[in-house]
Amino acid sequence: MGPHGLNNKKPTIKHKPAPKPNPRPAPKSATKPKPAPKPAPAPALDRFALYELCVQQPAASARFLRALHPGKPTILAEDFCGAAAISREWVALAPRLLAIATDLDPEPLSHASSHPRLRLVCRDVLKVRDPADIVAGFNFALGELPTRAALVAYLKNTRRRLRPKGFAAFDLYGGPTAWMMGATSRFIDGPGGEEIEYIWDQQGVMPWCSRVHNAIHFRVTPASAKGTKGPNGSKGSSSRPASSSKPRVLKNAFNYHWRLWTVAEVREAMAEAGFRSTEVHAAVGSAIDNLGELHAAPSDDHENHPDDFVAYIVARV
Repeated sequence: MGPHGLNNKKPTIKHKPAPKPNPRPAPKSATKPKPAPKPAPAPALDRFALYELCVQQPAASARFLRALHPGKPTILAEDFCGAAAISREWVALAPRLLAIATDLDPEPLSHASSHPRLRLVCRDVLKVRDPADIVAGFNFALGELPTRAALVAYLKNTRRRLRPKGFAAFDLYGGPTAWMMGATSRFIDGPGGEEIEYIWDQQGVMPWCSRVHNAIHFRVTPASAKGTKGPNGSKGSSSRPASSSKPRVLKNAFNYHWRLWTVAEVREAMAEAGFRSTEVHAAVGSAIDNLGELHAAPSDDHENHPDDFVAYIVARV
């Protein structure tokens, strides 16, 4: 045997006569090759996915809440949670973190992510007793509580749930246009190249009882319908047929009949509910250190805020 395990004896080679050339061309295939299948279209964004894209910053909110705690918090209770986006991002921060997400409406909860360390609870937040290091109610959730009595009762229940060093955090909006009717809009790029127009519509204001009626609308233009910009900067028309590129409009995707609380009213109610101290933050975090950790610092109580704002109120036990 040779070095590659082959027999060194030369094989006998039989020569076949060369084939005669065929003067006629080879017949064409009777069947045409099948075209490659088109990729399945991306599923349409539902109103909860659009809300998260246009309104929320759940990853930033989760980091902000962790930065506010002086120790090593484990359990986040997200009240009025909707689709529980902040809870989803909270448990993603570290393997030891847990979340309890509560909402009275089962529909948004059905759109929440499933995770072994995230517990979804369909219940009135006033009836929840589970202990937590942090209780958070963002997206102006306190507006769902129409009276001071209801607000204080909720805050007292929240205070009882908190573990040592714990805190509760809520956001509010205000400013010159808070009591003005009208709509504002902005555009967001969707994950599939869609152009999403988010419209905040203040449809009613009742200052004598501090109530407002707000709605959110969406207009989603598919990527195929987004026109190219011409030489003058204007958008051109799409080359696709109109039937495949018609914008999808979700009018009154969300409706709110809210109590518009002021920052001072909520802080006073927190004190009445037994919280040791309160503070206000004008932004979700103020600095990031060299380890990537977020740091948050409260605003000065006497700082001027002449423009519209979103404030984050923190109440500590």
